[in-house]
Amino acid sequence: LKFFNKLNFAIFLLLMIALISSLGSFIEQNETIGFYKQMYPKNNSFFDYNFIFFFKLNEIYTSWWFLALISLLVVSLVSCSITTQFPIVSNAKLSLFKRKKFFSLPFFVKVKNNYYLKEQFLVRLHRSNYLFYQKKRFVYSYKGLLGRISPILVHVSLISLLLSSSLGAFLNIKAEQLYPKGEISHVQNFLQLGKFTKISPRVIRCNDFWIQYHKKKIFQFYSNFSLLTNYGVEIKEKTLSVNKPLFFKNLDIYQTDWNLAGLRIFSSITNKTYQYPLFFTNIEPKIWITWINFQQKNYTVICNRFFSDYFLYDEAGNFLEKKKIGKEIMNNSFLLEIIYSTGLLIKENPTISLVYFAFFGLMITTVLSYFPYNQLWLTTKSTNVWIGAISNRGKIGFEVE
Repeated sequence: LKFFNKLNFAIFLLLMIALISSLGSFIEQNETIGFYKQMYPKNNSFFDYNFIFFFKLNEIYTSWWFLALISLLVVSLVSCSITTQFPIVSNAKLSLFKRKKFFSLPFFVKVKNNYYLKEQFLVRLHRSNYLFYQKKRFVYSYKGLLGRISPILVHVSLISLLLSSSLGAFLNIKAEQLYPKGEISHVQNFLQLGKFTKISPRVIRCNDFWIQYHKKKIFQFYSNFSLLTNYGVEIKEKTLSVNKPLFFKNLDIYQTDWNLAGLRIFSSITNKTYQYPLFFTNIEPKIWITWINFQQKNYTVICNRFFSDYFLYDEAGNFLEKKKIGKEIMNNSFLLEIIYSTGLLIKENPTISLVYFAFFGLMITTVLSYFPYNQLWLTTKSTNVWIGAISNRGKIGFEVE
């Protein structure tokens, strides 16, 4: 354990983990093989997709060598706590009761024992919130024990953070899916699945979708969603917008984009409602197109980002007219509505609460570790009083005290 509990070794591991973690934010993680072949093709440079796959840079956080670094750091922190921190705390009271170590203290003074000096000194310590123990003619006192045990708590928090985040890399879920307005669907389009992930069914319903305009430009778009049980019972409902996701337990749902899914047209002749898909044209401003058939004739319908109306063309591409939603599109046929769809980014990590809790604990214990821990020893011999003291921080102020 002597090798692992060296400070230089732990700092080296921390720097390596931080460097590699930052590399994982530059190189896209858990993408398809085709993606890496396109983004990092073979060329004169050594850094191509073969290099990425060989060193598993496409899945850094679950690679064996990254987990080995985390394991080594955990071993280093545990060994440091066992061999250094715990003995300091447990032996602080007794280790310096021996006189041969008393004179090696940083603050040391010998005074004559006049007028109950020892008793006055103990009263002063008590008023300064020191706790003290007495063993024969030796007295030990301390204040700020939290500053002494905080390094151990820092190690515990850091170990918890490392283990929970590593476990989360094997249990997380990431999916992206389009939800048409009014539709209910399970989460199916998974982008990332941890190796030990147990997929639980998630049923989501898109209740409504609308767009807010400002000066004929899209200002914001909103989606109202419900999380359902497998029996259709609603357990959570929220209106999502950009930067306003839905949080439920370990599940995070973000709104990503929107689209037009199709048209619903009602025919009074057949008394049926028909649904036609809309196709995005990648033309700015945004335009969607579809083709419909009436009485053996083909027509083209074009919709733009202002959804109150649409444009009708014949099969030769000649413009016929501009119509409103709900109006008659052809004889005895009505365009009832344009079906909107919104994209969701769905993330689930069962260890995310542990990660947040460990990180919060790490911040708190790091601050507490800067609190001073003061220790004083006092002994009497004949007419002299020997006073010694030590502090881990604020030594000048402690010396004045």
